[in-house]
Amino acid sequence: MTSLFDALSRTNDRLPSPNFLPEDFLELLKSNDFDTKLTTLIRAATVAKREEDWFQKFQKKGELFKCIDKIVCDDRWELQHQCIKFLVEAMPTFGSATEYCMCYVMPNLIPKLVSNKVTVRKITHQAISTFLRLKPEALQSVLKMVANFMPNCTSKPELITELHAILIPELMKGNWASLVDNLTTTANIQGCEEQAGILMKKLHYFIGNESWQKIVSNLIPEKREVLERITENVQVEQTDSKTGNGVLRTSAKPQSGGERRLRYGIIPSLVCALIAEDSDANQRIAGLEKMKQVVDQITAEEIARLVPHLHSYLLMLSNVLEDLNFKVVVLALDIVRATAHHLKGHMEAHIQQFVNIVAKHFGNQKSVIKQIIMMTFMELFQNINPKTVGGCLRVYLENKNSRVREEVINIYTASLMTISPSKFNLPPLVNIIVPMFHDPKKRVRLAAFEQLSVLAYLLNGKTEIIMKAVRDFEQDQNTRGLAEAVTARIRRQVLPRIRYDGLIEYSTPPMMDSFDLAESEMSLPSNADLAWIVSNGGVEPDPFERTMSPISLAGNLASIRKNRMIQLGVEKPVVGMQQQPPAQQPSRIQNGVEKSHETAENTSPEVNQKVVMTRMKSDDSFVRRQGSELNKNVFSIAIDFS
Repeated sequence: MTSLFDALSRTNDRLPSPNFLPEDFLELLKSNDFDTKLTTLIRAATVAKREEDWFQKFQKKGELFKCIDKIVCDDRWELQHQCIKFLVEAMPTFGSATEYCMCYVMPNLIPKLVSNKVTVRKITHQAISTFLRLKPEALQSVLKMVANFMPNCTSKPELITELHAILIPELMKGNWASLVDNLTTTANIQGCEEQAGILMKKLHYFIGNESWQKIVSNLIPEKREVLERITENVQVEQTDSKTGNGVLRTSAKPQSGGERRLRYGIIPSLVCALIAEDSDANQRIAGLEKMKQVVDQITAEEIARLVPHLHSYLLMLSNVLEDLNFKVVVLALDIVRATAHHLKGHMEAHIQQFVNIVAKHFGNQKSVIKQIIMMTFMELFQNINPKTVGGCLRVYLENKNSRVREEVINIYTASLMTISPSKFNLPPLVNIIVPMFHDPKKRVRLAAFEQLSVLAYLLNGKTEIIMKAVRDFEQDQNTRGLAEAVTARIRRQVLPRIRYDGLIEYSTPPMMDSFDLAESEMSLPSNADLAWIVSNGGVEPDPFERTMSPISLAGNLASIRKNRMIQLGVEKPVVGMQQQPPAQQPSRIQNGVEKSHETAENTSPEVNQKVVMTRMKSDDSFVRRQGSELNKNVFSIAIDFS
């Protein structure tokens, strides 16, 4: 729905969501922060998959592949996996530059075929196979790089086994002489002659006897002897294809009865046993990686087998998401997302259970988790009736955790900006969002006003629906000023946008304690919405408001403490300040802000600065004491529970 963004004119810092990668994409890839890199790669893969001509319009191609080459060598397997996955998704868009770009990263890509992570190995040979399907003429280059890596490889048997994956139909007529020459060099196959012999025999059947004999005839006698020796006792199965060519079809190794049994119709029982091992995070991660492969490659037949067991399947994932290990949670959520993606409409019968599973991590501040949750719900909104999904989310707007409420509002907002408005019933959404304008937390009120902007735009000028709901709410809650705040926000004609990582970016200025606006500006009718977000219609703010700066937090605590002392008639002088005569005591307004024109006129700037700094130190010590007492209480509670 690009029309949602294009219809309004705005300044450069309020541009709509980019169709292509943002200008700072490379800077994000160069970041030292793990989450930043990972979310950037995930979002880049999504953009590359959606926009076919992004690569042609991207200016810094060389610098991009330098970054990719560096990330592929990163020690963290999550970055390796996501970077190679980006290559797989984006490769069809490289066009004529495919061979050059992939050959640039291939020397560092080939070693990942023997990674100790199954996920990285699988995505690597998927990337190499995809490349060779697109560019069969690049086979020689790839085989030469394999030959260069072979002498330094410490896991030669695994490398040779992984090379079976590149025996694809597109390469049947290719020149395999380099591989045969490499695997008949005694030094290269020492300790792995059996694996080399199996690969050579499969290659023989794969390319046909005529092509095979041409390759063998060009070998020197010593290499021919090695070839005969390693293939002498090898037996493989051959199945003729319909075209008559001898295309090899290899059967898997015999499996035990336990390996053949499937849980939920698709997951091997041994994999489920690994996932159930909650005492060993590494085993659980290994099991989840294998499960992720199964779900990613699920077929229509397997979906039909899974659907009857969907309740138990989701229950198992729900138990896994109780884990405290970050990697376990990320993998489990990604499996949940992949399940929603592949099962599509089959999820509707279990939608409430599915939403409850994902909701376990609502409010999580890890950007990777927030992004996976957002992607999951976008899948649900696209594949299931949006009214059904929205109804399941409604209950979480009443959650005690303000981060949960804010995240749910942002999910609603993203869905409105992504899905056709004809699929939504907008008036009920208005009735849902209006009470959130009066939420105790600033961030929730801010998110609600951002959604208001989108709803006002989608209603196409029919703002009376919104205003009626607002006036009714004002009357019920006996509040004033909300209608003016809503009117001011609608007149701003600015919309939030969907960021490069799929999350919502607010259209309002960066939110400090007063949006960096002077008090005189905040009182203007055009800023009534900002004033409402800050003051909540005059309600005393929560001193532990998480969006406020530490200094402001200390100031609020100090002012509230002093207000209470005045009410009790036991006001004491503030530390570091002399007691002022009654005539010079500052007057107080309702929200506890002190004003004294006489004091301001009679006191020099240096004295004022000293007074402020002294008060800040005093208030800061008060905050630390409160925090230490809170920590002690939490610690004692934790000991009691343990």
